[in-house]
Amino acid sequence: MSMVQYGLWSNCTNSCDFCLLMDREYKTVAKRLNMIASVRENIKTIDWKNQFSDGISLLGGEIYYTESEEVKKAFLELIEDIINIIILPNKKAIYSTVTNGIYDSKILLEPTLDLFKKYDLLDQVNLNFSWDLKYRFHTEESLQSMIKNTNLVYDKYGMIPLVQTCLTQYLIDAHLNGTFNLFDYQKANFPHTELSLLYPHKINTGKEVPDFFFTRESLFRFIKYLKSINQNEIVQRLIQSVTNSSQFKYTGLWNRDTLYYKNKTKKELHQKPTLENKQILTECGHSQLYRCYADSDKCMLCDLLKVL
Repeated sequence: MSMVQYGLWSNCTNSCDFCLLMDREYKTVAKRLNMIASVRENIKTIDWKNQFSDGISLLGGEIYYTESEEVKKAFLELIEDIINIIILPNKKAIYSTVTNGIYDSKILLEPTLDLFKKYDLLDQVNLNFSWDLKYRFHTEESLQSMIKNTNLVYDKYGMIPLVQTCLTQYLIDAHLNGTFNLFDYQKANFPHTELSLLYPHKINTGKEVPDFFFTRESLFRFIKYLKSINQNEIVQRLIQSVTNSSQFKYTGLWNRDTLYYKNKTKKELHQKPTLENKQILTECGHSQLYRCYADSDKCMLCDLLKVL
């Protein structure tokens, strides 16, 4: 089974140096409303019962911040549709989403969770917060906002969110040289969470980001380190997240060229979810996305599967 993932818009004021978004155009209110309307139409055409019974994922940019009451209203109407069309009919289906957590949760995050709570569906929400040791948080205020919001989700809704971070050379080195421990940091700052490591994606900001992509040898050393401190579960989550990114999460409304036109046809809005943007395979049979070492063209997923 599979899940459909929609990238709603690229708008985000955090401007991470390692941002993966290729489309960096700031979407106007009109374009954001148009995209929401397009997703609302598209989800009506998908077989959620059989083909995509694992549910739906909404991503940005940052989708839980908006300066527009009109966008907020339309977004919550989309959430109502998702609940009624996808989540309520199928107890297996998940609403998965990610936020950087640096904005006021009352803008959209809490109203979204309130809707799932209203329908007694919080156990079908997979909420992810993004965190990074070096590059994501430009101020202490933004970091503390993220920490506050992860704890709010547990305190107010009884949910255990996932805190996800790209596995970088900087993070690996900090553990191997003993200057940082993510698990101790978790206990001290957001104890009611689970952790997930992500593979380092292609950077589309045009910026040089030192210590982002890791060497092959350092990955092996880090996996050995994780096993030595009995963190086998996080190794399994890393493998699962790498595998899922190219095989499990199909992209909805991949062809955006015509979505913002006023005269949209049913054909344009009724696009089938695709893996077209993820399935350029290499000789090992895995996506080229996993050729992400700083010093090698080897496949990271092949390596991870070998060290299990």
